[in-house]
Amino acid sequence: RSTLFPYTTLFRSAELSLAGIDLDKWTPPLAATHLKGVVSGWVRAKNNAAPTHDPAGFSMTIKNGALPIPLPLFQRSALDFSSLTVAGSINTATVTVTSMTLKSDDISAEFSGTIRLAQPLAHSSLSLQGTITRRPQGDKKNTPVDRSKRHGFAKSAIPVIIEGTLGAPRFNVK
Repeated sequence: RSTLFPYTTLFRSAELSLAGIDLDKWTPPLAATHLKGVVSGWVRAKNNAAPTHDPAGFSMTIKNGALPIPLPLFQRSALDFSSLTVAGSINTATVTVTSMTLKSDDISAEFSGTIRLAQPLAHSSLSLQGTITRRPQGDKKNTPVDRSKRHGFAKSAIPVIIEGTLGAPRFNVK
Protein backbone atom coordinates (compact mmCIF):
# COMPACT_ATOMS: atom_id res chain seq x y z
CA ARG A 1 0.00 0.00 0.00
CA SER A 2 1.33 3.39 -0.97
CA THR A 3 1.90 6.06 1.64
CA LEU A 4 1.46 8.68 -1.10
CA PHE A 5 -1.90 7.30 -2.22
CA PRO A 6 -3.22 5.58 0.94
CA TYR A 7 -6.85 5.23 -0.21
CA THR A 8 -6.31 3.06 -3.29
CA THR A 9 -7.69 -0.03 -1.54
CA LEU A 10 -11.05 1.63 -0.87
CA PHE A 11 -12.35 1.34 -4.45
CA ARG A 12 -12.54 -1.17 -7.32
CA SER A 13 -12.01 1.40 -10.02
CA ALA A 14 -12.25 5.13 -10.45
CA GLU A 15 -12.03 7.74 -13.15
CA LEU A 16 -11.27 11.40 -12.71
CA SER A 17 -11.86 13.81 -15.58
CA LEU A 18 -10.48 17.34 -15.67
CA ALA A 19 -11.61 20.08 -18.03
CA GLY A 20 -10.66 23.74 -18.24
CA ILE A 21 -8.88 24.05 -14.89
CA ASP A 22 -6.86 27.27 -14.77
CA LEU A 23 -3.66 26.35 -12.91
CA ASP A 24 -2.83 30.01 -12.36
CA LYS A 25 -5.88 30.20 -10.06
CA TRP A 26 -5.49 26.75 -8.53
CA THR A 27 -2.14 25.29 -7.56
CA PRO A 28 -2.06 22.11 -5.49
CA PRO A 29 -0.66 22.69 -2.00
CA LEU A 30 2.06 20.09 -2.65
CA ALA A 31 3.08 21.52 -6.02
CA ALA A 32 6.80 21.42 -6.71
CA THR A 33 6.66 24.49 -8.92
CA HIS A 34 4.06 27.02 -10.01
CA LEU A 35 2.89 25.67 -13.36
CA LYS A 36 0.58 27.97 -15.31
CA GLY A 37 -1.96 27.12 -18.01
CA VAL A 38 -5.34 25.47 -18.51
CA VAL A 39 -5.41 21.69 -17.93
CA SER A 40 -7.73 19.00 -19.26
CA GLY A 41 -7.35 15.24 -19.04
CA TRP A 42 -8.20 12.06 -17.18
CA VAL A 43 -6.91 9.50 -14.67
CA ARG A 44 -8.28 5.94 -14.57
CA ALA A 45 -7.43 3.52 -11.79
CA LYS A 46 -8.24 -0.03 -10.78
CA ASN A 47 -7.89 -1.23 -7.20
CA ASN A 48 -4.14 -1.59 -6.65
CA ALA A 49 -4.80 -4.17 -3.93
CA ALA A 50 -5.74 -6.66 -6.66
CA PRO A 51 -3.15 -9.36 -7.45
CA THR A 52 -2.41 -7.82 -10.87
CA HIS A 53 -1.44 -4.41 -9.43
CA ASP A 54 -2.78 -2.64 -12.50
CA PRO A 55 -1.29 0.84 -12.65
CA ALA A 56 -3.50 3.90 -12.95
CA GLY A 57 -3.37 5.39 -16.45
CA PHE A 58 -3.47 9.11 -17.18
CA SER A 59 -3.40 11.67 -19.95
CA MET A 60 -3.20 15.44 -19.37
CA THR A 61 -2.89 18.43 -21.66
CA ILE A 62 -2.01 21.92 -20.50
CA LYS A 63 -2.68 24.73 -22.98
CA ASN A 64 -1.12 28.22 -23.09
CA GLY A 65 1.09 27.66 -20.10
CA ALA A 66 4.36 28.58 -18.48
CA LEU A 67 6.81 26.50 -16.52
CA PRO A 68 9.40 28.29 -14.35
CA ILE A 69 12.28 25.90 -15.09
CA PRO A 70 15.83 26.85 -16.11
CA LEU A 71 16.80 25.95 -19.67
CA PRO A 72 20.46 27.01 -19.85
CA LEU A 73 20.78 25.44 -23.30
CA PHE A 74 18.39 28.11 -24.61
CA GLN A 75 19.39 30.83 -22.12
CA ARG A 76 16.00 30.89 -20.38
CA SER A 77 14.81 30.89 -16.80
CA ALA A 78 11.23 29.93 -17.76
CA LEU A 79 9.43 28.30 -20.66
CA ASP A 80 6.17 29.57 -22.15
CA PHE A 81 4.38 26.91 -24.20
CA SER A 82 1.27 26.50 -26.34
CA SER A 83 0.71 22.89 -25.25
CA LEU A 84 2.18 20.28 -22.92
CA THR A 85 0.73 16.77 -23.21
CA VAL A 86 1.73 14.00 -20.81
CA ALA A 87 0.53 10.37 -20.85
CA GLY A 88 1.55 7.39 -18.78
CA SER A 89 0.79 5.35 -15.70
CA ILE A 90 1.14 5.51 -11.92
CA ASN A 91 2.01 2.39 -9.93
CA THR A 92 2.44 2.99 -6.20
CA ALA A 93 5.05 5.78 -6.06
CA THR A 94 6.39 5.57 -9.62
CA VAL A 95 5.02 7.61 -12.50
CA THR A 96 5.96 6.12 -15.86
CA VAL A 97 5.83 8.83 -18.52
CA THR A 98 5.28 7.05 -21.84
CA SER A 99 4.91 10.29 -23.78
CA MET A 100 5.50 13.94 -22.93
CA THR A 101 5.27 16.47 -25.77
CA LEU A 102 5.82 20.20 -25.39
CA LYS A 103 5.30 22.82 -28.08
CA SER A 104 6.10 26.52 -27.97
CA ASP A 105 6.66 29.16 -30.63
CA ASP A 106 10.33 28.26 -31.00
CA ILE A 107 10.84 24.91 -29.23
CA SER A 108 9.29 21.47 -29.39
CA ALA A 109 10.28 18.61 -27.11
CA GLU A 110 9.50 14.93 -26.64
CA PHE A 111 10.38 12.96 -23.50
CA SER A 112 9.70 9.68 -21.73
CA GLY A 113 10.96 8.11 -18.51
CA THR A 114 10.06 7.92 -14.83
CA ILE A 115 9.31 10.11 -11.86
CA ARG A 116 9.73 8.55 -8.41
CA LEU A 117 7.27 10.33 -6.13
CA ALA A 118 8.38 11.56 -2.71
CA GLN A 119 7.07 13.76 0.06
CA PRO A 120 7.25 16.67 -0.27
CA LEU A 121 6.45 16.45 -3.97
CA ALA A 122 9.31 18.83 -4.85
CA HIS A 123 11.74 16.06 -3.78
CA SER A 124 10.38 13.57 -6.36
CA SER A 125 13.25 12.34 -8.55
CA LEU A 126 13.27 12.73 -12.33
CA SER A 127 14.71 10.38 -14.93
CA LEU A 128 13.49 11.56 -18.34
CA GLN A 129 15.16 11.23 -21.74
CA GLY A 130 14.21 12.87 -24.99
CA THR A 131 14.92 15.57 -27.53
CA ILE A 132 14.45 19.30 -27.80
CA THR A 133 14.13 20.85 -31.24
CA ARG A 134 14.56 24.55 -31.79
CA ARG A 135 12.26 25.98 -34.44
CA PRO A 136 12.56 29.31 -36.22
CA GLN A 137 10.22 32.00 -34.91
CA GLY A 138 6.74 31.61 -36.35
CA ASP A 139 7.17 27.96 -37.45
CA LYS A 140 4.10 26.42 -35.79
CA LYS A 141 4.27 23.10 -37.70
CA ASN A 142 7.46 21.72 -36.10
CA THR A 143 9.25 21.51 -39.43
CA PRO A 144 12.80 20.15 -39.00
CA VAL A 145 15.39 22.83 -39.75
CA ASP A 146 19.14 22.55 -40.43
CA ARG A 147 20.73 24.14 -37.36
CA SER A 148 24.35 23.74 -38.44
CA LYS A 149 24.79 27.48 -38.95
CA ARG A 150 22.32 28.84 -36.38
CA HIS A 151 22.63 29.09 -32.60
CA GLY A 152 25.67 26.77 -32.59
CA PHE A 153 23.55 23.62 -33.06
CA ALA A 154 24.93 20.91 -35.35
CA LYS A 155 21.54 19.19 -35.77
CA SER A 156 17.90 20.03 -35.25
CA ALA A 157 17.00 17.55 -32.48
CA ILE A 158 19.16 17.86 -29.37
CA PRO A 159 19.19 14.74 -27.12
CA VAL A 160 18.57 15.77 -23.50
CA ILE A 161 18.37 14.04 -20.13
CA ILE A 162 16.31 15.61 -17.33
CA GLU A 163 17.47 14.55 -13.87
CA GLY A 164 17.31 15.99 -10.38
CA THR A 165 13.99 16.63 -8.68
CA LEU A 166 10.70 18.28 -9.55
CA GLY A 167 11.76 21.23 -7.41
CA ALA A 168 15.25 21.47 -8.97
CA PRO A 169 15.40 19.81 -12.40
CA ARG A 170 18.74 19.55 -14.23
CA PHE A 171 18.97 19.47 -18.04
CA ASN A 172 21.98 17.72 -19.55
CA VAL A 173 22.79 17.33 -23.22
CA LYS A 174 23.63 13.69 -24.06
